[in-house]
Amino acid sequence: MQIRIGLDPLDPERRPTYAAMGNFDGVHRGHRALLGRLRDEARRDGVTSLVITFDPHPLQVLRPHQAPPLLTSVAERAYLMEGLGIDILQVIPFNREFAATSAEDYVRQVLVERLGVRRLYGGAYFRFGRNREGSADLIRRLAPETGCQVVTVEPLPWQQGAISSTLIRRLVAAGRVDEAAHLLTQPYIITGRVVRGPGRGRRLGIPTANIDLPPGRARPAKGVYAVRVCVDGAVIPGVANVGTRPTFTPAAETPILEVHLLDWEGDLYDKEIRVAFIRRLRDEMRFPGAQALLDQVARDVAAAKEALVAAPPADEKYLCLFP
Repeated sequence: MQIRIGLDPLDPERRPTYAAMGNFDGVHRGHRALLGRLRDEARRDGVTSLVITFDPHPLQVLRPHQAPPLLTSVAERAYLMEGLGIDILQVIPFNREFAATSAEDYVRQVLVERLGVRRLYGGAYFRFGRNREGSADLIRRLAPETGCQVVTVEPLPWQQGAISSTLIRRLVAAGRVDEAAHLLTQPYIITGRVVRGPGRGRRLGIPTANIDLPPGRARPAKGVYAVRVCVDGAVIPGVANVGTRPTFTPAAETPILEVHLLDWEGDLYDKEIRVAFIRRLRDEMRFPGAQALLDQVARDVAAAKEALVAAPPADEKYLCLFP
């Protein structure tokens, strides 16, 4: 898959294109249904499949206080889209100048003139352009002049609603990471650098890697999780705690991510690691003392091993992708 950044015109030999545009955060099952249709119809008609996305997320520029926490980086999205067989990923840098582009100019100047789009795929209610004034109806109205058609794809249902990035963020925030993984088709992953902690775990015989939760990413609910961790290209089972360590510290402390690797020894300080959340095991708890904590950790380790055996195998290349 070719990755293009910016708005330079697409090479003539790659035109025409069938395209989809959006943030595609998570590249979840709903996205996959839309992109799969785009890919299949582009191959059938002998044209290039193109996905247009934006970096940063438009709300981070226009209304930062409303910007959603992200499920995936652009690099992670690119990996997942390549696996779907998309030909080109077009990453448009999003800024206020670009946001001021009218929807009609966007169709004419960006989609048609620069990217050669002849068919645009989108969700049933997708919007674009300045003040979100663009819609499928606008593209249909301009089609006799531009030659660009529009195809709308209904969202995939799930329980009482539809699959969406917003829904998956809520599942992650509620600790329902196994359900989130089902909708994402892979576990939710956090990448972070290991920082020095107080060293209590090591003194207790359960060394942990302390990771500052990265800003701007979806944060799992407080609690203990079975996880898979990529360290130096190797995937290692583990137990993670998201929380404030209430047994030893005041409850008001900013939550951190602590990871205890199973059957592994080594120095992780200052390394970047990736943590895949497989299943939430329990709430974070305050214990009366160190021995009660150790007893519970032993139970957590046993539960984590059981959960990891039952979980689908890891996509090790994705888990060890450091964007």
